[in-house]
Amino acid sequence: MIAFLIKSTISMVLLLAVYHLFLEREKMHRFNRFYLLFSIAFSLALPFINIEVYTEVPTVAAIANAPVQRIEVQQIVTTSPIITTPATESINYRPYLLWGLYAAVAVLLLFRFSLNLIRFTKEVKAHRKVKYQSALLVLVRQKTVPYTFLQYIFVNLDDYQNNAVEDELYAHELAHVNQKHTLDILFTEALKIVFWFNPLLYFYKKAIQLNHEFLADEKVVSNLYDTLPYQQLLVTKATMGHPFYLASSLNFSVTKKRLQMMTKTTPALRATIKKAALGIVFCGLVFFLCVQTLAQQTTVEVEVLSQQVTDGTTQLTARDVKRDKYYSGVKVIINDNVTRVNINKIYEELTLDQKRRYLLSVPEPFAVKQLSQSEYNKLQNKKGYRVAIDNVSIDNATLTQHKPKDFASYAIITRSKKSLSKERPQIFEYYLYTQDYFDKNLKNQEYKHYPDSIFKMQIFREFKNGKEVKHDTRVFNNVNAAFNYLDEKDIYQYTDLDRLPVYADGMRAFDKLILDNFKRPAEANKAITIYYLTLIIEKDGTVSYTNVINAEDNNTPLEFVRVVKLGKKWKPGQLNGKSVRSSYTIPVLIQ
Repeated sequence: MIAFLIKSTISMVLLLAVYHLFLEREKMHRFNRFYLLFSIAFSLALPFINIEVYTEVPTVAAIANAPVQRIEVQQIVTTSPIITTPATESINYRPYLLWGLYAAVAVLLLFRFSLNLIRFTKEVKAHRKVKYQSALLVLVRQKTVPYTFLQYIFVNLDDYQNNAVEDELYAHELAHVNQKHTLDILFTEALKIVFWFNPLLYFYKKAIQLNHEFLADEKVVSNLYDTLPYQQLLVTKATMGHPFYLASSLNFSVTKKRLQMMTKTTPALRATIKKAALGIVFCGLVFFLCVQTLAQQTTVEVEVLSQQVTDGTTQLTARDVKRDKYYSGVKVIINDNVTRVNINKIYEELTLDQKRRYLLSVPEPFAVKQLSQSEYNKLQNKKGYRVAIDNVSIDNATLTQHKPKDFASYAIITRSKKSLSKERPQIFEYYLYTQDYFDKNLKNQEYKHYPDSIFKMQIFREFKNGKEVKHDTRVFNNVNAAFNYLDEKDIYQYTDLDRLPVYADGMRAFDKLILDNFKRPAEANKAITIYYLTLIIEKDGTVSYTNVINAEDNNTPLEFVRVVKLGKKWKPGQLNGKSVRSSYTIPVLIQ
């Protein structure tokens, strides 16, 4: 929501400023009408436009004399149960109050808008109507300057009967009817109800209404030999009002701008240049507000250097020296939940062990290497592989037009399951490079320094069967094996499920299981009568992990693990009709 407000506001401010600075004083009113309406619609739609541009950030996986390219998925971020906040925590009412305020004001504005429409309808029904060209004259009793709404022109009954309404006024209001200016006003009024907090819409409405007057004046002046009498007539009528705020009338913004516009001309060349320049403005907004540059890592394997150097106290490899230069001055932030290590230091302050343990290797230049024919044939599988040639995505079927020897080098990205989308559903991405592209862009390419000022890494704990295990690195030979592995790691929170997990004999039976078997440890806090128990329930209904959120001692969670193991399987949670691995937190009463 915040991003929507920021982007739409920036766009609306800029486009309105462009109008007032470069377009408002030009006699190109029809184009200006379209520009103002399009600017509003464009600004509201802009936040929903997202253009992703991917740039390659090659990373290196070190191997020792390995002649065959390996496909690796490193499981360093694993799923652990999300702690559910206990019911005793205070509720933040601010969002509800803000949404309530927004809704209240929107309802009031909608009520006001509806009252004006009803009032207009009553005015039409209560008074005599006369056909006048493409419009209907509504003869009202109150003294008023003519005003227009939809196809109706409201005029004073006495003035009509005495022929006191000038032909120029009829022509002016008829222009409002024929050009359907009321629809523009209704459009802005509807937006003001929804976005009442945005003052820019009020400025846009003012600009649109003034442009309507320019258009109507232009229509009248085109049939006159002398504009001076018409200008004098406008000044005379400007002090009279009308009772309907949604209507178009002569008493709106009769200013020096409007009077001067009647005699002004805009050269066709200047108008064309300004219209063309607006394309740059709209494209610029899309580029700066909608284009998102994403870094995608390319895995490149290189051999480990064995050359040894020394700084007098510690044996360093050539890779250590190169890494020190590459990460020099970079701030390193690491949160390792496996070893309970937290680091927030400049790179030079790290120990050699920390540098070797946590920091990635320095990217090496791309090496000349070719895919084997068998691996190349696998790339025709669109389900598992996305292929790009010279960084341009291609249809996998076109690979039959090439051979492995057509490409000088390649790189592989193994994506996480959560990063997959409908547009890019493949878990493996292969980037093939022709000889010409390789020679021009990749050969001998060096990465002299880390591209950011901060290096971040976070490693989460992984649990299996209630015990903490270390993360591991898996090597896969095919797509299905990788998919199955990633599927196993997905844990859905119970709040995301269509159907919650249920104990085999019902939740009352689970409560009875706890009450009958739980033995409170001696060191447990006896003031705690409700424990919040988190379970990870597998697809087959087995409980693979048990933890207690609010236990104050170490033995209480172990006791819950013992008791839960005595129970039966659960009916697993379901999402989209399929059983899934899920995390479920439930309160348990201990008396």
